[in-house]
Formats: sequence, C-alpha cells, structure tokens
Amino acid sequence: FHIEGVTHIPYFDLEKDFERYQPQLKDKMVIVFNCGLTDGSKYAVALLQDAGINSRYVIGGMDAWSKQGYPYIDNRKK
Repeated sequence: FHIEGVTHIPYFDLEKDFERYQPQLKDKMVIVFNCGLTDGSKYAVALLQDAGINSRYVIGGMDAWSKQGYPYIDNRKK
C-alpha cells in the first residue's frame, strides 16, 4: 500500500541525514506512520516539529489510514 504522490523516507535515513531532507520537507505537511514495532515514528515527529516542519503522527499506520477512508493505492499483485 502507498499514498499517491507521497515521498517515503525511512526513519533511520531521516535521522542519519536530516540536513539533506530538511529543505524538501520545510513547506510540506509531513505524515509519519507508526509501524507499531518501535518508537521511531514518535522520534521522527519530534525531530520534524523541533525543526519547524508541520508533521503529524498516525497511530496504527496504513491500517488506521485506510479504515478512516483516506485514499491509498493497493499495489499488491493480484
């Protein structure tokens, strides 16, 4: 599953090389999905918000996103 038009940045890449990603995120709404396995999503939102980047955290990841009826693309092979 993915959301059309979204740029995916893994948390560890963001954390490791934040200065590289910061300019492209500055004027965007950033949505961080919780994978449920670690607290990385919470740390990513804190990092982004501390830098003044508008970001939100979605508890439950793509499952919660789709259950709310928000748009996504199912690119699984049928």
